[in-house]
Amino acid sequence: MPTNGQPVTLPEQLRLQFASVERRLWRVETAVAVCSVVAALVVSWLALFVSDRVWATPVWLRATLLAAGLAASAIAVLRWMDRWVWHKRDQRELAMLVQKKYRKLGDRLLGIVELAGEHEHSANFSPALY
Repeated sequence: MPTNGQPVTLPEQLRLQFASVERRLWRVETAVAVCSVVAALVVSWLALFVSDRVWATPVWLRATLLAAGLAASAIAVLRWMDRWVWHKRDQRELAMLVQKKYRKLGDRLLGIVELAGEHEHSANFSPALY
């Protein structure tokens, strides 16, 4: 809450757009994580398949290929969980993601989010300007 008692929040339309960006990003990153898990397991299985065709694959190599596939899958899942469960992005981070692709729009969004997130305003604070 600002010191002068006038809270500044994002406009409803902008909050809805941030929610839309977040939903799209969730879909894309979830699809990437699922595809990474599937790809890691398929590559591991294909390596074992090719190895079995070339020679009698020893047990230690089978175990290593399985462990590599499972480890790569676990890394993809943990990365997804880090971004969407443990350290969920806020509006500032979403604005920074937009800024990477659309420089000017991202700069403006980041400025708006930072202004709305200020907890203390200067003495010459203008709610209309914010």
